[in-house]
Amino acid sequence: MNGLKLGLEFYKRFRTGFGFYGNNDFYNLEPPETNDTLAQSVKFNYRTYFGEVVFYRNFRWELSAMGAFGNGEIELNNFDISGQLPEFKNTDTIRDVSVIDFGINVQYKIFPWFGVGVGVGQRNVKITDEPILQDAFTDPYLDFKIKVFLGYLYRTIFKPEVIEAEKEYYKYRDGKRTEAYRKLFDKK
Repeated sequence: MNGLKLGLEFYKRFRTGFGFYGNNDFYNLEPPETNDTLAQSVKFNYRTYFGEVVFYRNFRWELSAMGAFGNGEIELNNFDISGQLPEFKNTDTIRDVSVIDFGINVQYKIFPWFGVGVGVGQRNVKITDEPILQDAFTDPYLDFKIKVFLGYLYRTIFKPEVIEAEKEYYKYRDGKRTEAYRKLFDKK
């Protein structure tokens, strides 16, 4: 699945926005057990509203949890494979497919405005009339992300002193955190 997420960040702790996802090509499904002459291919596109909460953050690294819900459409092509060549029969479109998604993400900023990330999660698809399709798209996943932070890009170009001040703040905060841990475990 490929996707694009657009969102806003609040207080460097919460993000919300919309995601748009779809597979590149049609996936082949196993024919139903009751019919040896039917082959199916499927394409799934969906949209979600997401919320993300940041648990740990410094200037370069971040750890967060994400939840999303939305809906989409599945386009199902049916083929008759009883002859030598598959023969196209028809296309079915299943609308209002419910999607619930949750996961954990890690990101690293290479530049203040550009980063990469990785995440793991679970996508749950609800189609009551089509259990084969539901099982085909309800899966755990691993995702890789390329991130562009437009606010940081603007600050990098027009207000670099704000970026430097943020670097110093995180450096100060990490120093205070390290000092607190040392006091906690120091046995003098």
